[in-house]
Amino acid sequence: MTQYTDTQLKQVLVKMLPETIDWDNNCLGWIGTRNVRTNVSNTELLYLCWLVESGLNRQDRRMFTNELQTLCQGDAFTSVSATWQQRTIALAKTLYIKII
Repeated sequence: MTQYTDTQLKQVLVKMLPETIDWDNNCLGWIGTRNVRTNVSNTELLYLCWLVESGLNRQDRRMFTNELQTLCQGDAFTSVSATWQQRTIALAKTLYIKII
């Protein structure tokens, strides 16, 4: 299995949520309405995944769940226990977004 860096995965989240977050100066940030940029904290990364997941249709949700289960093979899998990294990889595969 390919190992991705957190930076690569954060950049993929930007592709999934271009109106919500951006990537600037090697940092993930919230797009503000008052020209104020606030950095996304590590504790908010699961929330970003949830935002993407909540927009999936039924077919994509099944594909996402299958991808996540395959990714977590060997771990005691529950969708609740998956990390933001695992979720981001599964979402990228589901949405056909290449991780570079």
